[in-house]
Amino acid sequence: MIKELVRSAPEALVYIEVPDAASYISPNKIRWHELYFEHLNHFCKDSLSRLAAKSCIEVRTEEALSFSQNLADIQCLSLVGQFKCVPDQTAEHPGTVTVQEFTLPPPPIGDFPPDNRPIALWGVSQYAMLLMGSLPQLKRVDRLFDASPAKIGRKIRGVPVEDAREIRTLSEKTILVVPFSQYSQEMRRELDESALFSGEIVNIQGSQEWQMRRT
Repeated sequence: MIKELVRSAPEALVYIEVPDAASYISPNKIRWHELYFEHLNHFCKDSLSRLAAKSCIEVRTEEALSFSQNLADIQCLSLVGQFKCVPDQTAEHPGTVTVQEFTLPPPPIGDFPPDNRPIALWGVSQYAMLLMGSLPQLKRVDRLFDASPAKIGRKIRGVPVEDAREIRTLSEKTILVVPFSQYSQEMRRELDESALFSGEIVNIQGSQEWQMRRT
C-alpha cells in the first residue's frame, strides 16, 4: 500500500501510527483484549523504522505515545516523514520487511466449567469474538446478548445478537460468560443487583486471570 502511495504522491508528508505490540504481546504476557482484528500486522519500534526505510520514507520524527488519556497504558508508535524516492519496481519484492513470527500462547482458560451445559455470552466485542473463535469451550455458545442497538439483530457464526434484557429468559443451567470490556464492572454490578440472571457467571479478564462467581 505504501509503495503505491509513494508513486501516487511523491514528496508527500507521511504520518503513520500503529499500536506498540511490544507493550502488550510477549510469550509470557498477552493482553488479549488489545489484539484487534483490524490490525493484520503488529509493529514494534524497530520494525516500524525498517518499514519506513524500505518504503522510501525519510523519517523526520518518531514518537511513542499513549492511545488516549483514558487508555494511557496502551502505547502507540508514530512517525512523521516524507517520501523521497520510488521503490525499485524491478525488485522481486520491493518494500518487503522481514517478518518475525512467534506462536502465541492460548488465551487464558482457567477453571472453566468442564461440563456440556449451554453457554450464553453478554458483550459482543472484538475480544469476545477472538475468544469465541479460539477457545473450544466457547464454540458451543448458542445465545449472544448486547446492549448496543447497532449490534442487536446481527449474527456471529449464525447466532443472532439479542437485547441484553432477554438474559432473563435464560435457563438457570446456562453458563453466562462476560468477557472483559470497559463496561465489564458495570455489567457485573447490574447482574449482582438485579434478578436478570440467577445462574452461573464466568467473567473473563483481559489478562491471564479469570474470575468466577457461582450462585
